[in-house]
Parts: sequence; C-alpha cells; structure tokens
Amino acid sequence: MADFMFAEGMFARPRYLPPSAWVGHLPFASWLVELCQPTVVVELGTHAGASYMAFCQAVRDRGLPTRCFAIDTWQGDEHAGHYGDEIYLTLKADHDREYAGFSQLLRMAFDDALPQFADGSVDVLHIDGLHTYEAVRHDFETWLPKMSARGVVLFHDTVVRERDFGVWKLWAELRERYPSFEFTHSHGLGVLLVGADVTPPLRTLAAAETNGAAVRIRRLFESLGDAIETDVKRLHFERSFVIRDRELNESVAACDASLRERDALAEQLQAARSEVIESDAKRGHFERLVVIRDRELSEARSARDLVLEERNSLASELQALRHEFASRENEREQAIVAAKRESVDLGERLASLQLSHSQYIAGAHAEQSRLQQDIESARTALVDAEARASIEAGSAIAFQRELAAARDELAFIYASCSWRLTRGLRWLRSLFN
Repeated sequence: MADFMFAEGMFARPRYLPPSAWVGHLPFASWLVELCQPTVVVELGTHAGASYMAFCQAVRDRGLPTRCFAIDTWQGDEHAGHYGDEIYLTLKADHDREYAGFSQLLRMAFDDALPQFADGSVDVLHIDGLHTYEAVRHDFETWLPKMSARGVVLFHDTVVRERDFGVWKLWAELRERYPSFEFTHSHGLGVLLVGADVTPPLRTLAAAETNGAAVRIRRLFESLGDAIETDVKRLHFERSFVIRDRELNESVAACDASLRERDALAEQLQAARSEVIESDAKRGHFERLVVIRDRELSEARSARDLVLEERNSLASELQALRHEFASRENEREQAIVAAKRESVDLGERLASLQLSHSQYIAGAHAEQSRLQQDIESARTALVDAEARASIEAGSAIAFQRELAAARDELAFIYASCSWRLTRGLRWLRSLFN
C-alpha cells in the first residue's frame, strides 16, 4: 500500500451522475486517467454515460491531450433492456456542451467501428456491452489488436453470475494470462494489463494482488464509491421529494377543485330535486298525452298497412310492365338484326349491279369506237370515189357504181344493230360537243 500512488481526481465529485451500477467505480476512472494519461480512451457500451462522462471529466480537469470515443447503438440489449432515443439525446446534449472538443459519440455497432482505429493506438479500452460469455470474448478478441504497449482493458460486472452473464467466466481465463486487478464492489470491475509497457501505477496496482495491499486498495475505492453512491441516492431522494412535493401541491389543488365541483353539484342536485317535484305534477299530463299518442299510433299503423298493400300491388304491376318492356325490347333487337342483315344483302346486290353496269358501259364504248373507225373508213372511201369521179369524168358508170357501193355500205352501217345500240352514246356525245 506504501507504493500505491494517490491522485487528486480520486476525491473529485463527478458532475454527471445518472443512475448506474458503475457509480461506485467513478473514483477509479478518475485515478486511471490522471496517472496513466492515455492518448486514446475507447468505451464499448455507454448507455446513460456514467463511466464515459467520468473519463471525459478527468481528461478536461487534468488538461490532458487525450482523445475519447464512446461506441454504442443506444438501442439496448437483452441485459440493459431496450429503449428509445431519449437516453442518447439526453447524453448527447450534456456531452456536446462539455466535451465535444476532444470526445465523440459513435452511434454504431462495436465491429463497425474497428476500421476507425489503427492497430496499437488504444491505451484504455472499457468493455461494457452485452454481458454473455460469447459476446464479451468476441469484443475482447476483436479489439485486442487495437491496444497499445500501454494498453489496459476494463471489464464491468465481473462478479455477476445471474441470468446468462459470462464476464466472470472470461475474467477467470484472462487473469491467468495477463497481470490484473479486480474490484469486487458495484458488480465488480476487472483491470487487465494487456500492454507490455504499462505505466508504473498500473504495475503497482497489479502487484497488490500478491503483496497483501489489494484488500486495502479495494476498501479505499469502495469507500470513495460509496460516498458517491450516497450522493446519488441523496440527489435521487431530493429529486423525488421535489417531484412528490409538486405532486402533493397538484393533488391539493385538485382536491380544492373537487370540493368546489362538489358544492356546484350539490346546488345542481337541489335544483334537480325541485325539478322532480315539478315533473311529478306534469307526469299526469304526460300520461294522458301518452294514451292519446298510443291511439294515434294505432291509427297510423292501420294506415301504414293499407299503404303497404297498395305498394305491393303497384310493385306487381311494375314487375309485369318490366316483363312486357323486356319482351318488346327483345323483339325490337331482333328486328334490328334482320334489318341489318337485309341491308347487307341489298348492298351486295347493288355492288353486283354497279359492276354489271360498268362492264356494259365499257363494251358500248368499245363498240362505238369500232363503228366510228368504220364510218371514217367509209367517208375516206367516199371521198376517194368522188375524187376519182371528178378526175375520171368519162368513167361515169364506174363512178356511179362506186358511189352506189359506198351508199350501200353506209346504209348497211346505219341499219346495223351496233349503230342502233350506240345511238344513246352518240346523242350524249353531241350534247357534250
């Protein structure tokens, strides 16, 4: 115990005291930061921030160049319970106001934060996440490469063996491999020296386990922690007293309001009793009105039955009319279908007649062209004959013969069936010429 080094921070009162099982170890957190002066402090599992804010307070009070990092999802687990954002937001508000210059809250899983830290860069690692054996062992093994030559790892809840807590089991394995010291108060805190060049105060602490000073060191820090826990309980009672006093004042005010409401209800009850007396006088009148209303209701029911009978009769007639209308509608649709079919037949016949007419017109035009050519040939022959007649005056008989032949040919043409058939076409042509 004579070699044990005291630190001023051991006796400092923490400024941030949320309810936590870690409160009893806050003097040791201040002692560790002040004497070891770590370059980087990392905490895995922060919850309300009792331990982490103690680390940050010691760094600022001693004016150290330490960088601090709190890593947590702030969603809870099966041991801490699950919660919303209120715990994180409350911690962040106080943290950012006091320690944002050298500290960060990293809201993520522990494994996701590993790439942000170089191997051999962390001097103090506090593991306080999920407390099963598998989870704590995983956290220790994955973060061990990040520890520096001065590295020290803290394990909370080393004496808790309820539910499926397994920190005690891992601690029993690790203390056989590394120098260590264990506090047994406030659920237990294991201090594991994993670096090869830890500071002298930590070597003295680990040596106390074998030289008999461990009991006195534990009692020292336990008494300091008890004082802080007493302050926490006193603050809790003071806050509870203030809350209860406020609730009592609210209850007294509510009681006064209830008394006033009771007096008002009493006045309303008296008024209601007066109304009941008056209503008894009116009740006989109301009973007579009820008899009259019953009689009127009976008459109305009889009238309603007559109306229902008439409505049923009208409904039957309406059904018959609907049936007749449906039948006529069906006949009309059939007539429409037949008319459409007849219209299609007439269209086909008209198209056939139009085709025949077009073919007849085409043949008549061809016949007219041929007859026109014959007439032109006859006219040419007549002209030739007349020319020869004028030239050959002495050949009168031959001329007369040829002239008669031409006239006979013209008469044959005019008497032919083709000439008569194309008479209409010649007439139409004369109109257009």
